[in-house]
Amino acid sequence: VRLFDRLLEHAATHGIRQPAELLYVGNDMLNDVVAARSAGLRTALFAGDRQSLRLRHDHPECRNPRPDAVLRSLAAIPGLPPAVDDLPPGCAFAPRCDKATEACRAGEIVLEGRGARKVRCIHPEQSLEKTA
Repeated sequence: VRLFDRLLEHAATHGIRQPAELLYVGNDMLNDVVAARSAGLRTALFAGDRQSLRLRHDHPECRNPRPDAVLRSLAAIPGLPPAVDDLPPGCAFAPRCDKATEACRAGEIVLEGRGARKVRCIHPEQSLEKTA
């Protein structure tokens, strides 16, 4: 959990104040999904590589937890993620997003949406009004 505490401290320096604003992707149900959930983060289980996938059905803490998403491929976001200690201005995904405009690369991107469906994106995939 100390790793997640450090992650949350660092995220706060970039204006991310709520753990649920972050999505933690991992391939280990116990050490990634359960641990990140305990810290309040949203979670995604990467199930694309069966050799490294660790569901840990035999562990009591891994019997009921469900990740917020299951990813079979990381191809949806091409390129490399930005270094968290050297984030570009604006949206951190702009350099590798095909929808990015100049507005995405300048200034702070406001968190928008309601309930569990919130994004920091000027051009979200779905209308936020339809999913709220």
